[in-house]
Amino acid sequence: MLVPQQFPLSVNASSQDYLLTELIYLAKDFVEEKLGPDTPEEQRDMHTFNFLEAIGFETGKRFTERIMIQHVRLTTTLDMMRFICREAWAIVFKKTIDNLKTNRKVINDSQKPKGMFILTDNSFCWFMRMAQIPETELTKTTAPFLCWPAGFVRGVMQAFGYEVQVAAHCPSLPVAIFQIKVLPREPRLPQGMASLSISDKSSRSYSIFSNSYDYRTRSIASTTSSEKLDTNASQAGTL
Repeated sequence: MLVPQQFPLSVNASSQDYLLTELIYLAKDFVEEKLGPDTPEEQRDMHTFNFLEAIGFETGKRFTERIMIQHVRLTTTLDMMRFICREAWAIVFKKTIDNLKTNRKVINDSQKPKGMFILTDNSFCWFMRMAQIPETELTKTTAPFLCWPAGFVRGVMQAFGYEVQVAAHCPSLPVAIFQIKVLPREPRLPQGMASLSISDKSSRSYSIFSNSYDYRTRSIASTTSSEKLDTNASQAGTL
């Protein structure tokens, strides 16, 4: 297991926490400046989520590309999830994920878990400093703070060659739950087949905070926070 001390370059933990938390407010100010104060609040929130998730995605992808130079090769999605829970989370948030669940269903008569995982952090560091919030305001208040880590998880899996859907929510402070669905990988082309027949990957979509984001339109469609992660990728991309 890798620990932060193994890296030659590091930053102060308090400075890192301050940077990441201030990123939330920076994103809100940036979106409001670009869209204008007259833009509906719901639309501003969706663009803010998009902005934060994109930064988390790039961070997770580059983080994994660097760290895997010193790591053994991972071959299963379960090993990748364990890497996120035990090593990546410990480096970024200074603690491991408290609980990892999977549905354990079989695929093609193999004993590999089907692509659905639930990660639970019972004391998410960004929520530890929050005062008690009324239940009616809980989702609205905590959602922006879950965008970056959800994007981080998606970026890590992208670096491993898997596209995933990530839905995150806070049932109660300071708990954070991330539901991750691994999307089926596109079959490889038979040898000699023209590369022009490869399907357009731009149609991929993912769900975050029970909101659907489509690369083709680069916008987010809002849904209720109580909805479950849609198991149909095409439905998740519907605006």
